[in-house]
Amino acid sequence: MAHINQDQTVRARLIAHRNHVQHMIDRLDAEIGCGDLLAEVVTGYETLGALCADLAVEHLREHVTEVDDNAARAQGAHELEKLLRVAFK
Repeated sequence: MAHINQDQTVRARLIAHRNHVQHMIDRLDAEIGCGDLLAEVVTGYETLGALCADLAVEHLREHVTEVDDNAARAQGAHELEKLLRVAFK
C-alpha cells in the first residue's frame, strides 16, 4: 500500500493518537479520576475509529473500485471483508 506510506496525513494522525495514549498514561500516573480517564479513552477510541473508517474507504478505492484487474479487485475486496468481519464482531 505505497499510497498509504506516502500520505503524511495518516502518519500525523497516528502520531497524534500515540501522543494521546501517552497523555492518558501521564494523567494516570498523576492519579486521574476514573471518569476522566474513561472520557479520554472514549475520545481516543472515536479518533482511532475515524482513522479506521478513512483507511477502509481508501483501501476500497485503491484496491477495489479503481482496479481494472479482476483478480486484484477480488483480493482487495477479500482483504477488506476480513477486516470488516473482525471490526464488527
